[in-house]
Amino acid sequence: MGKALYKYLSGFSSLEDYMEAQGLKRQLQTAEGRQAYLRESPLYRKQAGRIGFKVRSYRSGEITGAQFLTGRQHKVMPPSRSGDVVSDGFTQSAKNKIRRAVECSSAFLGKFCTLTFSPRFVRDLQNDIQCGYVVPRPKNDPLESDGTINHKWAKDELKRFLNTCAVKQKRLGRVLNYVWVAELQENGNIHFHILWDQFFPIKWLTKIWGQASNSVDIEKMKNPLHAANYMRKYITKDQTSHIRGNRYNISAGLRATMKPIEKVIAEMTHSQAIGQKGGEILEEMRDTLMAAQSMIEARGGRVIDAGFGFSVPAPRSSKEYTDRKTGEKKRSRGVDPRLGKRIVSMLSTFGEQINAQIAPF
Repeated sequence: MGKALYKYLSGFSSLEDYMEAQGLKRQLQTAEGRQAYLRESPLYRKQAGRIGFKVRSYRSGEITGAQFLTGRQHKVMPPSRSGDVVSDGFTQSAKNKIRRAVECSSAFLGKFCTLTFSPRFVRDLQNDIQCGYVVPRPKNDPLESDGTINHKWAKDELKRFLNTCAVKQKRLGRVLNYVWVAELQENGNIHFHILWDQFFPIKWLTKIWGQASNSVDIEKMKNPLHAANYMRKYITKDQTSHIRGNRYNISAGLRATMKPIEKVIAEMTHSQAIGQKGGEILEEMRDTLMAAQSMIEARGGRVIDAGFGFSVPAPRSSKEYTDRKTGEKKRSRGVDPRLGKRIVSMLSTFGEQINAQIAPF
């Protein structure tokens, strides 16, 4: 068990305790479950937790809203584990981060680079290592026992490649912004897709990658939406392959642009929330959002949770496209740029009324 586990949860003595905490986390995902927890939990009362509503505004124009509870119940951590981390696909959180990295970037990530490995080159490299021709020896063997590329060795090569590209841009007074994802080919070998904002000659990229002449491919993106959709294709189709270590990474510059602006619309203490008046206020807040559900969903957003949860994507225009399967002409769903501001303004006005009512009781 890790020290952080004891710090935040007073420690789990077994896996059963952890699963019980996970069950509590699932309970808190519904409005009824949160209300029951507020009324019954002595731990929550002891810690003088608070309940409230907040919205997050992203640089791209995306807006999300959620109900929150403060206290230790959010600090759910799994038991410590040993060995390599292996993932079978991208979690929803990872998909959201990758999408926001592209949408929130101040620079246009207009170049899509694919890096593949040549098994013959890697096999020759391994032979050279065994014969002592390569010094220093790589930290990880290039090939696995089944002849496929070692994932750790591949990540080291990718890191070397990106560092070289970043240094080249730094000498020109620029910063390289990028997001990469890993994927397995049909032959079982790992390869990488990179979306970045700088131009590099493909001959130079092939040289520093050090593989076959056709191991680097570059495509130009038309606009930020095209780039986001192109990357989305790779993070949604690969949901069964086992990849050791990180499945994606986002450069520090892009991570900084992804941070949202948080605004707490209304909040109250536990004792206020379990009172009759507090309960009425919470229901009114949720009813306000539910009343706007049809308007939100008709304009490209969606209501996620009956308690208080909504999402309004970044503004975009509706465009005509051809369905690849049926050949039919269809129109993509647009998102009204005024929708997010309208919802936030409506909820903020109601939140001011709630805050004014809280003080008397």
